[in-house]
Amino acid sequence: MSELTLKSGDSGNVASVDAKNRLSTFAVTEPESVSSSLEGETYFIGTPIVNLTSGSESFLLFIKNTDSADWVVDSVMISVGQSTGAAGADFSAVFKIGVTQGTLISSGTDIPALNMNLGSANQLTGEFKTGVEGSTATNGGSAPDLIIPSDSTEVIFSAGPIVIAKGTAVAIGIDPAAGNTSINVSIGATVYRNLV
Repeated sequence: MSELTLKSGDSGNVASVDAKNRLSTFAVTEPESVSSSLEGETYFIGTPIVNLTSGSESFLLFIKNTDSADWVVDSVMISVGQSTGAAGADFSAVFKIGVTQGTLISSGTDIPALNMNLGSANQLTGEFKTGVEGSTATNGGSAPDLIIPSDSTEVIFSAGPIVIAKGTAVAIGIDPAAGNTSINVSIGATVYRNLV
C-alpha cells in the first residue's frame, strides 16, 4: 500500500488527516475586490460636483473599457444636494449599457481613474468622462432605473457582479424631479480588473 504525504517545502510541516479522512487545512478568504486592491487593480472613477438646472435627464458619468481584461463594477455612489424647485421629491438614477453615442461621449470632459492602492502605479486603460446639464447617452440598452427617495442624500449600492467587458461601456445619469431648477450631484463607481 502506497502512502502520500503533503509536506511544506519551507517549514517541513506535514498536513494532518483526521479519523474521517478529512485533510486539515488553514485558509484565508477575502472578497475579490479586496484582493484586487492589494494587487493595485481597483479604481475609483468619479465626477466632480455637477449642478443640474432642470427636471430633464442628464448623463454625467461615462466608463468605457478599452483594457485587455474585463472589469467588475463593485459599487456605485450617488451624492445629491438640496433641490431648488423640487425639494423632497423623488428622482432617479438612470443607467445605459453598451452606450456608443451622445454628447456625454463626444463633448464630455476626461476624468481620471484613481488607483485605490495608494502605493501602486498601475493604471486602468479606458475612456472616462463627465458630463453637464443636458448631456445625452444614446444607443445601447437601458437598465432598470434606481429611485432615490429624497434629495440631500448619498446612496452607495453594491453593483456587483456587473461586468464591463472589453470594448463595452456604461453611462450613468440623473433624472431630477419635475420642477427642479438647481441640484448638485456627483456620481462615482469603484471597478476592479478581473484577472482570474
